[in-house]
Amino acid sequence: MSDERPIEDVRQTLPAISSTPFLSFSVRSDAEKHTVQFAPYLLIDVLSAEPFAPQMLALFEAQRGAGGEQREFKGMLRPVTGLQLAPHLDPYDRTLKQVDFFTLAPGEIEEVFLNLGYYPGYKFTYRIGLQYRYQDKDRTLWLPDSYERGVPNTELPVSHFGRAYVVSFHPDSYEEDVAITQSRYTEFQDEVEQFVQQTRVFSPRDVDL
Repeated sequence: MSDERPIEDVRQTLPAISSTPFLSFSVRSDAEKHTVQFAPYLLIDVLSAEPFAPQMLALFEAQRGAGGEQREFKGMLRPVTGLQLAPHLDPYDRTLKQVDFFTLAPGEIEEVFLNLGYYPGYKFTYRIGLQYRYQDKDRTLWLPDSYERGVPNTELPVSHFGRAYVVSFHPDSYEEDVAITQSRYTEFQDEVEQFVQQTRVFSPRDVDL
């Protein structure tokens, strides 16, 4: 920033997006009878992936603590549009946990926790979906809202909890070689492809976009 404006003024007047990797929501079966099966991964439909503008600042305002017991899913968005996946994560060893599906009894609720990584330097617009099967018919459900998230990959003025700006990397960014970042995302994509190949009930090929 070329001028020193009060943080409150900046917060209210400048366009902004969130960098948080965490999203939580509930999945509930509305069926009166019969069970509902849903896929062991979440659908991330990337609508756009654009580099950040060169002039930015960061306001880091909230801590992130532990939560309750939830079904956790992990994704790492690459800067390409189209369908990407966030598979179920084992809560104990933090690896992709191979299961074929989850089951909801009539009226049952599952709490879902999505942990998304964003390829540094890009802002993503995306929506989140769920594949499910009821009475032998496959369907796709999309959440009504889209999300805009991203993490810059350059040093910029950063304010932690209202304190003065310090020029540094964003707290959600990585201070590392670009090749290391690229390999991390490539390795995760390979894991996801192996995960999908072993899933016997649901397939991303059947997603209704």
